[in-house]
Amino acid sequence: MVSKKFFYFIFLMVGGASLWLGGQFFYDLYHYFQLNSHAPAQVSEWRIVEKKPNRFSIEANYEFCVEDRTLNGVFHFSKPVYQNPYLAEDLLSHWKEKNWKIWFNADRIHEASLQKIFPIKRGVYFALSLAVMLYFAILNLYVTRERF
Repeated sequence: MVSKKFFYFIFLMVGGASLWLGGQFFYDLYHYFQLNSHAPAQVSEWRIVEKKPNRFSIEANYEFCVEDRTLNGVFHFSKPVYQNPYLAEDLLSHWKEKNWKIWFNADRIHEASLQKIFPIKRGVYFALSLAVMLYFAILNLYVTRERF
């Protein structure tokens, strides 16, 4: 009886984790597919910003033209994050030479990004959590059939 309650508790916890990870994955996937158009962008200014103590990231001012409209904004790069500003400066020297394109939503042009990253890590976590949940479901079926 105790093992049955423990199993249901574990199954509920794994199911909750799967639901949470699935929600995060599909939220990021939705935003990934919303960025459905791109245009050349001019990056005018680069800055290194300390997000947390000893965590530095890069932000950039950009400008791009779409349908005879010139839009500009500030983009905060979520990846990569550096432990010191000197590493970020090394990357910044390479990024300044690069030709950038901006990804944006054609219906809502103000939603724009210099990075379009597929959420592969969250997808793998979601798939692994589903596999663990499936394992516990099959284990439950196996154990209940063996008892009777």
